Amino acid sequence: MDLIDFKNFSRDRQVELEVELNPGRYIVIPRSTGALMSKPVSWNDKPATPLTDKEGQLTKAFESVIEDIFRKFDLFIGRELSFEEFKAFYKCTGKPELTEFDFKLSFLDKYCSTSEGITVRGLKMFFLE
Repeated sequence: MDLIDFKNFSRDRQVELEVELNPGRYIVIPRSTGALMSKPVSWNDKPATPLTDKEGQLTKAFESVIEDIFRKFDLFIGRELSFEEFKAFYKCTGKPELTEFDFKLSFLDKYCSTSEGITVRGLKMFFLE
């Protein structure tokens, strides 16, 4: 594998690299310093996270991310994740193989869902837990 180009480390808000490539397959490896999260002084008892607010509810930003994840896996656009759709999502989380029995027993009964699949609200509940 050959290195085509790179950008030296920079602490700028936005860094771009423009490269002209021949047709083919390439691997792009982005780097980031990450984001530092700080919390208001009044939040002495609860840790601040990018996922939840001080009341333990999902932040609006994270709810938006979950909605995007839901749309990506809702292949049949049924406004619910069927067993096959949820299984594909679940596999991406690094969890063990999910059976249809476990899906019905452990997920449909536990999270907001229909008789056939998990709704976006149910997926939010899953992430919150």
